[in-house]
Amino acid sequence: MKHLHYFFNAFFSEGFIAFFSLSLFCGALGWLFATSSVGQYFSSTMHAHDLQRSAHWTGSDAVARQPVVVLIDDAGYERFFAGQSPVSRARMQELLETIAAHTPTSSRIALDIDLSPVAAQAFAQADLEAFLLQQPERWVLPATRPAVLGSPQDLALAQWRQRLCARGVGFGLPYVPTEFGYPSATNQYAQGLAHAATQEKLPCADPTQPFVTRSMPLQGAMLNTGVVIPFSGDLQQLAQMLDGLQPSLVFVGGGWGHLDLMGTPFGERYGVQVHAAAAAGVLGQERMATPLQEMVFIWIVCGLIGALRGLFYEAINQERIDELAVLPGHQFWRNTGRPILFFVWVFFLVIGLSEVTAVVHGQTGYWVSSGNVAVFVLCSVLMSWGGGRWAPQRHTGFSHAWRDMVIQPIQADVNSVVRAGRALLGPVPSPSELPRHAAPITRWESLREGLLSVARLATETLLPMASLYYALKELA
Repeated sequence: MKHLHYFFNAFFSEGFIAFFSLSLFCGALGWLFATSSVGQYFSSTMHAHDLQRSAHWTGSDAVARQPVVVLIDDAGYERFFAGQSPVSRARMQELLETIAAHTPTSSRIALDIDLSPVAAQAFAQADLEAFLLQQPERWVLPATRPAVLGSPQDLALAQWRQRLCARGVGFGLPYVPTEFGYPSATNQYAQGLAHAATQEKLPCADPTQPFVTRSMPLQGAMLNTGVVIPFSGDLQQLAQMLDGLQPSLVFVGGGWGHLDLMGTPFGERYGVQVHAAAAAGVLGQERMATPLQEMVFIWIVCGLIGALRGLFYEAINQERIDELAVLPGHQFWRNTGRPILFFVWVFFLVIGLSEVTAVVHGQTGYWVSSGNVAVFVLCSVLMSWGGGRWAPQRHTGFSHAWRDMVIQPIQADVNSVVRAGRALLGPVPSPSELPRHAAPITRWESLREGLLSVARLATETLLPMASLYYALKELA
């Protein structure tokens, strides 16, 4: 019961008060870190870790809603399409007819292969388009960007897209946003293939407009173990596999060569597989935590670590460490050994909490970035807890903690500013007017102390409260 009482007191004092008093510093440090290349790489790395761990915990319901990928491999490209580029429109029609005939009529079929008009295949192109227009609401085609915007080719492509869009065929951008050479785990293009294929009303993407990303997390389980049917040219075998799967969404793309390969936490994947993972994320209701929700979670984590910090110090018996710090061995332990052990302990605690968020992510699709949690915990460890050098303060309750950590520092700052003002207008403060154990002070030292107190009052109280108010107002 004693430890439970202490735990709750420390949770609010060490977590709630210390975290929010650090809002300005954490926000500034977080912004500097996030805008740097190192911060962005760290965030991308943590997203990859989150994605990989969530795939292990993905629920069966989300797996059942995954799309199916028909991947034309090297053998299929050489045998079925005769290694021809652009691919034969007649052979493509045969492939699409097989897929359409062996999937439910309500299934969507998205293509990551350019089917825009080719002058040398005009008759086959017309037959293919006539087939697509028999059930236009089933098809999503790639809206490719022309080499030269505003060129005659650009205008011809735009007219072709508009003509098919007017008849109900959808178009999506076949491009994937990347971070440090890897597909973005959290964002996709607003009119990408995955977005288009999962909309009730098929959109008509315009590739000549600026590309804008939107929050659309990839589903790690789809990248890891999603159903991929390699097509090597055997239409009958493909038909049998589709009959057994009866998918509600099919992505068809190229898997020949190495040009469209992308690195993922699960190894190299083709672009069409990344589009399918984004669509699986939509179907599995994958979503990122809002900034406000993330802030609440980070506060809970900081409060938990702050509360457990006292138990950590009790476990390593630090009752007399300050008295014994005059001895070299104990001084080394207090200044070096204990902080290192504390960092290791915090590291494993954060890893454990990231695994908890991975379980929640996998089972519900709700994703809290462990990277942001790690950054704020690091800020708390360095700024609020002195890198593990400072033992936690004991508080009898929240009011005691509030008075000790908020009210008294403010009073001390205000008193110091008042003394500095008096020193400029009157006599230098006598030793009896100074805080206990303070050395005698000159007029200019008193002025400097007043300025420093104003700075502390602003940075540790006024600006954090103002920044927190602004953040909550923006997030509301």
